[in-house]
Amino acid sequence: GPVPPHTGLRCVFCGSLYPTLREPDFALKLFTALNAPDLTLTMAGRGWEPFEAAAQRAQGVLGARFVRPGLLPPEKAAELESGADILLSLGNAFDNQMPSKLFGYFATGKPVLHLAVSENDPTLPYLARYPLALVLHRKDGVTPGTVAKLHSWLHNVQGHALPFAQTARLYPEFTPEKVAEEFLKWL
Repeated sequence: GPVPPHTGLRCVFCGSLYPTLREPDFALKLFTALNAPDLTLTMAGRGWEPFEAAAQRAQGVLGARFVRPGLLPPEKAAELESGADILLSLGNAFDNQMPSKLFGYFATGKPVLHLAVSENDPTLPYLARYPLALVLHRKDGVTPGTVAKLHSWLHNVQGHALPFAQTARLYPEFTPEKVAEEFLKWL
């Protein structure tokens, strides 16, 4: 459903972090460089221990606009995601993993910011079809150009959402029937 009225932009990531596989550094550098006064970045989930120094640096710049609630029960995480303006997706470093989370994100119709770390990220073709997605690549670094691109995208997609019917048409391979079919193949 629609996000209850609030001021500013809420950008949300829910998920676990793992050294080398899924790290927060690129996201933290990007949002620190953006340093948007009206944007709150919430990153829920476990696995922050190895990244504490990076988190502290981000906190130093963003203060209360960077929130780490820790591991949340599924219903709380769902609540956080449904209250988000922007859903943040962190690409995996290995190419063999298709984050199922991404299709859940598409189903909400909300804007999705995907931070890719691998050249052959298997999600890229799916993201390319989603009109409210922005993909930024870690290899391009956090440059004034990247930050400007993020800034203007956030401004353009704020308050937008795709109706579910439109999203379903974009991904005919992910209708509930198709998903059930795939699932039955593996039983």
